[in-house]
Amino acid sequence: MADNCDNCSERNPSTPVYSQAAPTANDCQGCAGGSGGNQIIQPPVDQVAGKTTEIIAGFAIAVTDLSDSLVDRFRIDYQAYENVSVNLIITALANSVAKSLPVLKGTVIDEIQAIWTYNAARDNDINTQSIDVIPGGSDPNPANPTLGAGDRNYDYTSLAITEDASVQIQGGDGQTSDSDTESITFGNYLAIGVYTNLLFESPNDIQTIFDTLASKQVKRTQNNESFDAYGASDEHMVIMYPASWGESLFTKGIFSGGYYRLKKVTRLGSPVFTVTLQGGEVEEPVTISNSNPDGAHSEEYYIYMSEYPARTGEIPTIITAI
Repeated sequence: MADNCDNCSERNPSTPVYSQAAPTANDCQGCAGGSGGNQIIQPPVDQVAGKTTEIIAGFAIAVTDLSDSLVDRFRIDYQAYENVSVNLIITALANSVAKSLPVLKGTVIDEIQAIWTYNAARDNDINTQSIDVIPGGSDPNPANPTLGAGDRNYDYTSLAITEDASVQIQGGDGQTSDSDTESITFGNYLAIGVYTNLLFESPNDIQTIFDTLASKQVKRTQNNESFDAYGASDEHMVIMYPASWGESLFTKGIFSGGYYRLKKVTRLGSPVFTVTLQGGEVEEPVTISNSNPDGAHSEEYYIYMSEYPARTGEIPTIITAI
């Protein structure tokens, strides 16, 4: 160490950081009786004149340049390491049109746009990445790309996804890694509306009746859905949804019931709706098409009808899966 700091008793570093702007006279700032502040260390006498001092930040070390015209001054701070974290956003498209989730069954997703971001502290340090899509339906698993360290988006094209699928991104900096997965889900219509007593209607007309129901929402379950009753004095509330969701309980305030599930049977050679099966009768499936313009999908539906005509202004009814 240079002579000007031989007798320092304060902040005397074991490995000095030399400053090319250090004074040549004895002036150890920070020593007792000195001017205070940061320690300035005289570089060795054999240092090459005009040689530039460079201090490089290392792992978990941050360097702040506080130099001015007289002094090269740097602040070195410990910076706690922040683990890698990644956030993925995907968009599902059919014929170049973005689809909201859940996607209506029958739609063929032919493109997935993936965009992801890392936490700012690690973004520039990412050195390995991989992305994987697991499509649903009959579409074969597409080839996954080789990502560069700086890639932050990728588009999968020429897909044919018709069932639930997922996309996963994974990245790391050699110290830690993280992954994020997003899913594309499919659903079908929960249809709610009013109609005259369906017990007097032929099941052969159910598709037309379904198409006239006022409210159709793409859902994956009927559980915890609610609706308000409305309609004329001769109209009943009608609820239709995929049979794969299971049967339901209808609750209005503290009271349960008031709805029954209609069953299709054949009596005297003709299909009819009934509430109770008679001896030997077998319930037959009721198949309904969702009339999806992107590709119609048909499946078995359950049909519920209010026991009495709807009355506008009643307490909302809640559907609970059972």
